[in-house]
Amino acid sequence: MVADRRADIPFEAWGGADPQYGRLTCGQRFIWDIIADLAPNDEHLNSELLLDVPGGTELEVVLRSVRALVERHASLRTLYTVDEEGEPVQQAHARGTIPVAVIDTEEDAERVAEETARASAGERFCLDAELPVRFSVVTQEGAPRVLVLVLSHIVVDIWGLRLLVEQTGRLLEGQHPDDVLPADPWQPLDQLAYEESPAGRRKLERAHRFLRESLADVPAGPFPDSARVRPQPNRYWMGELLSQAPDKAARLLARHLGVSASSVLIAVAAITLHRLCGVTEFGFSLRTLNRYDARTQTAVGHYSQELPLVLRRLDRELPDIAGEVQRSAVSMLRCPYYWPPEMRRIREEAVPPARSNATINYIGKPGGGPAEAEDIPAAELLADAGNARFRWLFEHSEEKIQFLLSSHPRSLSCLVDTAFLPPELAERYLRTVQDSLVDLALSAVHGH
Repeated sequence: MVADRRADIPFEAWGGADPQYGRLTCGQRFIWDIIADLAPNDEHLNSELLLDVPGGTELEVVLRSVRALVERHASLRTLYTVDEEGEPVQQAHARGTIPVAVIDTEEDAERVAEETARASAGERFCLDAELPVRFSVVTQEGAPRVLVLVLSHIVVDIWGLRLLVEQTGRLLEGQHPDDVLPADPWQPLDQLAYEESPAGRRKLERAHRFLRESLADVPAGPFPDSARVRPQPNRYWMGELLSQAPDKAARLLARHLGVSASSVLIAVAAITLHRLCGVTEFGFSLRTLNRYDARTQTAVGHYSQELPLVLRRLDRELPDIAGEVQRSAVSMLRCPYYWPPEMRRIREEAVPPARSNATINYIGKPGGGPAEAEDIPAAELLADAGNARFRWLFEHSEEKIQFLLSSHPRSLSCLVDTAFLPPELAERYLRTVQDSLVDLALSAVHGH
């Protein structure tokens, strides 16, 4: 039997003016535009975190942890409105109340937590009226078992999610907030102040010049109109290959080739698309975390943006293409920040909409140095690949992109427009990327 109640936790982050206002940062505006384009069907962008509560932890400790997170990270207590000119504005609140759902169950706590997270994430956020994070605690006989966080994507990118996992875990262990959380974290309004400073404006101007030059000669995307097929009733499908093999193989190859692991994976992903679609060059967007300023590396916020990358002559060998990705990424990441409305204008002037339709989202630094990879035995790589499990995560009818490949240490996932990449081909694509990486690593590193 499941019973619900709500705990309302007051928070106070500072004295003085409340709330504090500002326009959105570049990263916030990037994801705001995506949410606005998809509204009211944007709930699939929400993120879920489920954290086990250590045995013997009191509910009060969990609630104090929630309060500490919200007080320390302004992104968790920021609302978003639209001004008289139709421009989005952020409001960072210093004081307020955090609603926490407390769910006591006699059933399996993890299953109830998963159901709670799924139900909460399935409801879109009203960003102008509610905190952009929802907290729930699953308890058994009054003892907390699992803490659930559901967050709007405007709050965090994957880097921010990792920070929250690490920090929340330590808080739940009973560690003091001052020992866990940064004393003076970089907040969204700090980032905005930098972007509006003379140095920040010069960086934006350089980025916009670079983008105009980069988009001047972008070839078509990987899916020409001639490749169109009859789509599924829910046109956009998201699938995931659960496997550590792609990440391990990419790191081994990176060390062998002297480039970053992300450059290897992007190269293999592009080569596989080339072999599936028959084109030898195409342009796509590379999603980057924009965490190159050290101050942003402890920030819970959204910094990701997309930058154009062009690959040509994909019939070459992997070392050549991975090297080209590496060089292009180093050049591209010199100008990581841009103002999204200006980027949209530049893109519309330079690139037909049908061309800017593919994105690769790699959690790493495409222009970084060679990965540090331990010696992974061939048998381990083969076992990981052999144990790979594919699953469909969701399907829906509205999306603004034809192809989104995301790489994480434990999985590869792909959002596809089934009018260009049918479900069976999407699954084959992910498995082919994995198998190619493993085969190349075995050949190059292990001599198989």
